Amino acid sequence: MNYPKKWSYSPGWTRYTTLPDGTFHQQKVPYPLEDAIVFDVEISMESRNKNKPTLAVAVTPEAWYSWTSEALINFCDSETNAFGFVEEGQLEDLIPMGDNSSSNRLIVGHNVSFDRTYIQEQYNISPTGT
Repeated sequence: MNYPKKWSYSPGWTRYTTLPDGTFHQQKVPYPLEDAIVFDVEISMESRNKNKPTLAVAVTPEAWYSWTSEALINFCDSETNAFGFVEEGQLEDLIPMGDNSSSNRLIVGHNVSFDRTYIQEQYNISPTGT
């Protein structure tokens, strides 16, 4: 499967599906929609905001996905060049993968013990089926 040559520069998840002419259609989604996902996350290495997710990419048999943190967009657009994170991690700083408790899902991380710590649903009390 070809990958998108142009990626969205907007916060949250963007889904990329291939059109018949080989280009990609971009669609904002709350999280990846499929039940089998390969996922990787990149984090901030800026000293006061270490270990905060900034970018993620996912691929499924049907689509590519990109996730961009709101703080990264604000950082790139600001004059102060400071991430908008608070010192302690907040649930809204993490990457949503969706609550699919009605079906089973499989998410394979590039480095699973690392990547899973940046997924919002990993901190839910209720099981999600993932």
